[in-house]
Amino acid sequence: MADLNQILMNIVQPTAADLAAPLAGERCQSLRCKGMYTNMGQPEGTRVTGDGHFWCAKTQRVFGPDDQYVGDGECRHSGRSCFEGD
Repeated sequence: MADLNQILMNIVQPTAADLAAPLAGERCQSLRCKGMYTNMGQPEGTRVTGDGHFWCAKTQRVFGPDDQYVGDGECRHSGRSCFEGD
C-alpha cells in the first residue's frame, strides 16, 4: 500500500468554483457517510445533516481498494478500478 504522506500530498484542494459546481455522475455503491444513516426516512426537501466525512464500505477506511482517497467527488465516476455502479 502507498505511503499515507505520499497520498495526502497528491490530493488536490478544490477551488471555490469547484465547490459551487454540482457534482455529476452516480456515486459508487461502496461510498458511505454519516448522513446516509442520520437522514434516512426524512421527507423530500428536508435539510440534511452530515459532517462531510466519507469512507469506503469495502475497506472501512478513507482510502478505497485502489489506495486512492474516497469522497463525494472522487467516487462519482467509473474511471476508478474499484467503482461499483447501480
